[in-house]
Amino acid sequence: MKKNPTWKEYVDNSICQYPTLYAKSNWEDSEFSVAHQTFIVLGNGMEWGTMNGTKFVLGEDQHERINGEWEKVGFAVLADVEHPLHRFINNVWWERMDEHYHNKEMYFSKPPEAGDEEYTYLQQSEFEGKPFPDFCGPRIVRHDTRVFNPKIKRPERPYPNFQRTYSKAWLIEPEKIEPDWLLAMLKHHEHWFNYFTTNENPHLHVATGPEYLERWKDLTVAKVQEDWRVPVWNGSNIDEAVQYLRDKQLKENITFLRETVERLRV
Repeated sequence: MKKNPTWKEYVDNSICQYPTLYAKSNWEDSEFSVAHQTFIVLGNGMEWGTMNGTKFVLGEDQHERINGEWEKVGFAVLADVEHPLHRFINNVWWERMDEHYHNKEMYFSKPPEAGDEEYTYLQQSEFEGKPFPDFCGPRIVRHDTRVFNPKIKRPERPYPNFQRTYSKAWLIEPEKIEPDWLLAMLKHHEHWFNYFTTNENPHLHVATGPEYLERWKDLTVAKVQEDWRVPVWNGSNIDEAVQYLRDKQLKENITFLRETVERLRV
């Protein structure tokens, strides 16, 4: 029977497969970025499933066309821990970042004739004037190459997904989740709870006043009050209405995160 990957194996694989998204200047920031994409961001294609028949992790349903219809035939988590780049990242990458390469874009490459461990680190200048290698899956032609750009920081603002209906944390009973995945999910939600409760000016996804004036220009006051749920709107007090929306969203975010953290502390 296959085993579920550990949270660390999943994070390491995500760094290997999508370095432009996840390879930051240290493992902690990389792990945070993976957690945000996995647990918070909508449309990531991740579903709860199991490879060992007991505890659950997030992965992708596998489908095949059977009799003209797509049917689910299995579940898998991309975590190729045998890939040599895993060992390279764990043994070399973070050390090199600490020594020399903070805030520099890097390329890591393994020529086709090299052994499994023989990844080399190259500065951008060493690729100037050369065609960029094609490293997309089976279409590898010359190098197994990854690009790392630690200038891209981990998410400083949350993706606006703070509703039970769409939250990965509310789609499964916490007791069913692999313990290390559950802990990672808990820590990530705790971070955003602290962000909204301690930050003097947390980022909220509320449009500016002029945007609402444009949206509401053809609506009656009653329509805005009812459909947009802005009871303070009187047809002209745009600043007050926007502040009402900001206060409402902040309260809803904090309430959701408090309840989610309590739920995950099993």
